[in-house]
Amino acid sequence: ASLDKWNVNHSIEQLGSRGSWVDNCAIKPEFILRKLEESAEGILYVDADAEFMTPIEWEYFRTKTQILCPVVKYLDRDKWELVSNTMYWPKTDDALRIAQEWVKLQSVSPGQWDQITLAEILNKNSESWNRLPDYYAAIDFMDVHAPAIVQHQASRRMKF
Repeated sequence: ASLDKWNVNHSIEQLGSRGSWVDNCAIKPEFILRKLEESAEGILYVDADAEFMTPIEWEYFRTKTQILCPVVKYLDRDKWELVSNTMYWPKTDDALRIAQEWVKLQSVSPGQWDQITLAEILNKNSESWNRLPDYYAAIDFMDVHAPAIVQHQASRRMKF
């Protein structure tokens, strides 16, 4: 509903279950690669439970040549973690190469969380990505001022 409210051009697909929450999350690299190959400009990927709170500043993304991923600092421990719930993938050869590597690594890493495999690849390609501002990837438990996109993490609540 929020995509329609803000007139966001979008593609939503229902995909079959692979049997577990982690295996279902592992579909993400394949989906992103396919959508990136189909796109003319690049893609802003958001998980299905994302809610767009404001209009998106598309020119911000159109000027980016690096993959943009959110990074979260957990409140209960001294750790930063890459998150894959909202990501911008520009239509560049570098982004396509990384998406292909992600698909390959995910396929040979059964049971591994998709954002862990992506982080492994991006750590080796530090010039190819940058941090997405928190207001584009707020998680509903985070204190983010005026978020543009909020992730409600429905799959985590439903996986148990």
